Amino acid sequence: MFGALFASPVFLIAFSTGPPPLRTGAAADGGINCTACHRSFDVNSDPRGRVVITAFNYTPGVKQTVRVRVEHPEARRWGFELTARLVNDPGRQAGAFTPSRDQRRVCSNNQAGPCNNLTEFVTHTHPADSSFDSTFPGTVGGNTWEIEWTPPATNEGAVIFYAAGNAADNSGSNTGDRIFTTSLTIGASAPGGIRPSITRGGVVEASWDAAIQGGNLPTQLNGVSVMVNNRPATISFASPGQVNALAPIDDTVGDVQVVLTNGGASSEALVVRKAAAAPA
Repeated sequence: MFGALFASPVFLIAFSTGPPPLRTGAAADGGINCTACHRSFDVNSDPRGRVVITAFNYTPGVKQTVRVRVEHPEARRWGFELTARLVNDPGRQAGAFTPSRDQRRVCSNNQAGPCNNLTEFVTHTHPADSSFDSTFPGTVGGNTWEIEWTPPATNEGAVIFYAAGNAADNSGSNTGDRIFTTSLTIGASAPGGIRPSITRGGVVEASWDAAIQGGNLPTQLNGVSVMVNNRPATISFASPGQVNALAPIDDTVGDVQVVLTNGGASSEALVVRKAAAAPA
């Protein structure tokens, strides 16, 4: 995924600047992923690692931040590739990516964007093609990339993101690296919906009142729900200015994302620090 390498008695091919397109595992692209080069392990074969996509129901034409995170306890370098397609026509691009300095955009014909009517992919950057190396060699635990994505200008129905992640050992070769793939489907926000927001510093401790009904803790009240680290929280109170939620049981420690949804429209994710018992 950093540099594809194929060897045979008759040819040698390498990609020193990063992964070529069509490596996210999308079925419409033939299901190819980065194990085409990084072959030490089968894709998704190590339960200790993962690649996660975070995105929310889109409002046509309104930009949002899509996040891709790759994790593995032994890896020391990171890579990714992401694409967005229409669920009802997975061979068509859904919206467009605007890469930042730690990303590059490449079209399905392996040329730099804009891609016009071709499908497009966004990946990490590498010193061979950028002044910024977003493989972050030496980084422990995982890495997250934030990608600006502009949805289709009109409601095109559900959108599916495909991503491949490389949890690499930083050896400088294509061996010893673990490849993970995933997908995430989102829909269009309800017309006229008001997108909620979370204020900076707005995730705090709160008391849990008698909200248990029939022995169950509700995960939604009046169309309001909260996700903490991609898991549903239980809701005890919801008003126009405040939501009280109990974070789900989760062994993750470190930065996690909190997302508030109201009436089908979701807020931008707010990153908060999670300890063993906080936020509660």
